[in-house]
Amino acid sequence: MGKIVMRLVWAVVALLLLVVVGGGVAWWRLHPSAPGLQVWTNGHVLTMDADGRQATALVVEEDRIVAVGSDEDVQQWASKADVEIDLDGRTVVPGFIEAHGHFPGAGLVAIAADLNSPPIGTVQTIAEALEVLKEVDAEQPGDGWLIGFGYDDTMLEEMRHFTSAELDSVSTTRPILAMHISAHMAVVNSLALERFNITPETPDPPGGEIRKDPKTGKPTGLLLET
Repeated sequence: MGKIVMRLVWAVVALLLLVVVGGGVAWWRLHPSAPGLQVWTNGHVLTMDADGRQATALVVEEDRIVAVGSDEDVQQWASKADVEIDLDGRTVVPGFIEAHGHFPGAGLVAIAADLNSPPIGTVQTIAEALEVLKEVDAEQPGDGWLIGFGYDDTMLEEMRHFTSAELDSVSTTRPILAMHISAHMAVVNSLALERFNITPETPDPPGGEIRKDPKTGKPTGLLLET
């Protein structure tokens, strides 16, 4: 019995070693070492420092930038460089610079009705936007949320937002949300207002506005950030 247990222990140890070694080899293959000394010249190097300086060359040693300047400035490293790269006028930046991305929005676009106006989309009137929503409603039947994205009131002939009553013409049995191209406001139908418990008496939440008809005091369906 003891021999069987020991064999099992050694088998487990051997398996663990294989996993560790195999994982190390896989990591090494996926993360090969960079050349020791690299000299990059003839480019457009954006330093992104406080002074906004630009250069044409840089020197990289292993995983560190050790020099940035003109092509002439880096010549002292050229004779001992492992790799010399002619950028041929291409631009180099110190990392990826994301100024204002909406990554979740990219996924939303894949499932939402396209309410964009030209030149991005084709919607030019509120009637056309409602027709697009009706088509997607038919393609995605059910009582779940129907979402549209990209409408721009300034690009529509009517030059205004939808109303909850207009979205009700698409469906009154499922909640509908039509998001503005800015992603800072949206219009919902009456069922969505009901789901959110939004009534004429509902106050504006912190950081937001529930747009209401100035005559009736009823929510128009437009929900905004402030």
